[in-house]
Amino acid sequence: MNKQKTLFILFSWGLFLSIAQSQRPLPKDLGGVGTTVGVPEPVIKWDFNQSDHDIMKDLPGHLVGQAKIENGKLCLTGAGSYFKSDPLPFKLKEKTMVAQVFLSALDQRGGGLITVESLNGVTFDSIVFGEGKARTWNNGSEHGVRIKGIEGAEETADSETPIWMAISYSKNGAISLYKNGVLYRSIINPDTPLQHYQKKKTDVLIGKRHEGGGNPYLSGKIEYAEIYDEPLGDEQIKCIYEKSRGKYGVLRQNKSTVLDQLPDKILLITHESYSDSLIRSAQNGDAQAQVDLAYAYSFGKGVAKSREQAFIWNEKAAEQGNANALFNMSSYYAEGFQVPKNMVKAVELLKISSEKGFAPAQDELALKLCRGEGVKENEAEAFQWHLRAAQQGWYPAFLRVSNHLQKGLGITKNQDYALRWERLADKKKSDWESSVLATDWRNNSHAGTQIPNVNASTNQGKPSIIRRRRVPVPTQSNSSQPSPKPDQIQSATNPQQNP
Repeated sequence: MNKQKTLFILFSWGLFLSIAQSQRPLPKDLGGVGTTVGVPEPVIKWDFNQSDHDIMKDLPGHLVGQAKIENGKLCLTGAGSYFKSDPLPFKLKEKTMVAQVFLSALDQRGGGLITVESLNGVTFDSIVFGEGKARTWNNGSEHGVRIKGIEGAEETADSETPIWMAISYSKNGAISLYKNGVLYRSIINPDTPLQHYQKKKTDVLIGKRHEGGGNPYLSGKIEYAEIYDEPLGDEQIKCIYEKSRGKYGVLRQNKSTVLDQLPDKILLITHESYSDSLIRSAQNGDAQAQVDLAYAYSFGKGVAKSREQAFIWNEKAAEQGNANALFNMSSYYAEGFQVPKNMVKAVELLKISSEKGFAPAQDELALKLCRGEGVKENEAEAFQWHLRAAQQGWYPAFLRVSNHLQKGLGITKNQDYALRWERLADKKKSDWESSVLATDWRNNSHAGTQIPNVNASTNQGKPSIIRRRRVPVPTQSNSSQPSPKPDQIQSATNPQQNP
């Protein structure tokens, strides 16, 4: 019996190894892909970028006093204006509350940003501004029983600067307050344990500390608010904040909007053609030379086309964190060329490249967000990435930004700005079409592959979601120049160019 059991274990282990070896994993140094922090979905969320009916569909409620929804924000005057939800349809114990606000004034005292309370207001938990000490954030509670410890730093943000706040409550009595993704202050008061809020006997207030409190109103504009039914940790909080910056943070500048910042010229990404010096630099570890060599193999720039060789050199550059190479590797995972097809990994690589500032990756990530491919569909975040790419001068993103603004996809409609981006696209069209990159794309088109069509949009009225080919499939070449193997390439030194 023991012998049979041992043989079974050995057979199972051997089967596992054979399966594992048959799967090609992500290159080990591709920016830490696969190590992202897990963040749950909120149980309640209000996004004021929509109409009052739409933003309250998760948990309906009421605009009270002078409160109104305007330009994607809940606008509160502080004088009796706030939002009050209907009673919660579930119990709430451990929790995390999040909201982003533009304060109207820094000298206001005691207003609540977001609050969970019993219906009579006797018991509540809240993020409060200027209650104990002027210009500081605190955790509000009935009679201040859960407030303890040193106050946080004074607030300095003006009315044009967003403030992102979060607070988590754990069952051991620990309370952690965060500002802009970083711990602002922590409180542990075991004498006042975690409060339990009952189903249908609890509501949420936005812009008010609690019912019955003196001077409880907050004056400002709130962009969104959400609640999680568990206490989130530091890394999860940071992750949520970074995601909110992608969705809400791009259009924020003092006294102006970055929509006014149209690029003067288009971004033209160039690559060296195949040469002995290029392959020596690539072999020596120059990441940009490796990308250029991959491009030469992909498009037949001075060498016979070889998509396999292009993959090898892109992978080498990606392992060094080169943004262009990470973008190219994303296309391989999206297609399943040389690696198992995996759209989730493709999007992860796009995100890393986008965060490094690579405009084509930002534009492609936006398209994935529009389609919901490898990532949850999110038109608001898609617009932000399209805009970042466009403002760097990436021509294919110009009309996509215009389309979002014209149709109100993920952003409030603005026909004036939509027209500005459309006119810029018309003005720069000839520059783009005569560029080497656009010419290479046209000359290397083949059946089943679409070259970027910046004028296209879907029948559903969403932004253009043309599948742009980043690394082309090779076609037959008449070049007689052979493709050298990696071990035949000589080595030389060259400064690395790694975005």
